[in-house]
Amino acid sequence: MQGVGADAPAQVGQDGFAAMADEHGLEDHGDEAGAEADGCNAEPVQNLVGELYTPELGEQARVTAGARVERALRPGQIVTMEFRADRLSFTLDEKGRISQVNCG
Repeated sequence: MQGVGADAPAQVGQDGFAAMADEHGLEDHGDEAGAEADGCNAEPVQNLVGELYTPELGEQARVTAGARVERALRPGQIVTMEFRADRLSFTLDEKGRISQVNCG
């Protein structure tokens, strides 16, 4: 099934992105952000630390960071440890708030 899994981007309309971007201070860089050779830059989304994670917020941050995929890591969750330069990772606390944002 396509679009299912921790690395699958959420499907959100462009209007939803614009509203979320305004609310969280994110800019939509579209395809130009991915121009870093499939890289990821977590610096522009550090302002999300402390925010409640939602798949829609994760997807907007993924676009802003120029990452191909994003994932949310919850406490106690088993995860793969391979490094992916094109992945944005959110570390969440017990309440689902973002405690760390990084690439890899």
